[in-house]
Amino acid sequence: MLGAISNTFIFLGILLVLVVLATILLGGKRKPRPRQNIQMPPRSSSAQPAAAAKATAPKAAPKSPAAAKSSGDDDLKRIKGIGPTLEKKLKSQGITKFAQIAKWTEADREKFSELLSFKGRIEREEWVQQAQVLVNET
Repeated sequence: MLGAISNTFIFLGILLVLVVLATILLGGKRKPRPRQNIQMPPRSSSAQPAAAAKATAPKAAPKSPAAAKSSGDDDLKRIKGIGPTLEKKLKSQGITKFAQIAKWTEADREKFSELLSFKGRIEREEWVQQAQVLVNET
């Protein structure tokens, strides 16, 4: 009985030492990330408007990189913060070139920020400045 209790204390002591070492090696306390105030768009109450929106939506961009290059579209994913999903959304709105993003006004940035459901992301990740650099490279 006494041996089981002492083994438990030894185990807890070793565990405590490991936690302290991990804290020291990882640089102490983790800083909490600031919360983002994300606003979700309101859901539609019926399926009819969604179906109508899909029917009137422009055709999707070419799916293969080779097709995109042959059509003259830029690889928007080269802008930090734009992944495949955002690139598809932008292309569905007719944004296919770095030059288009480079010329965005404040109103354009607000429009696309709302459309992509990422309030402030365009400014925070400096899409317009990145696009201007990429336009000058090509």
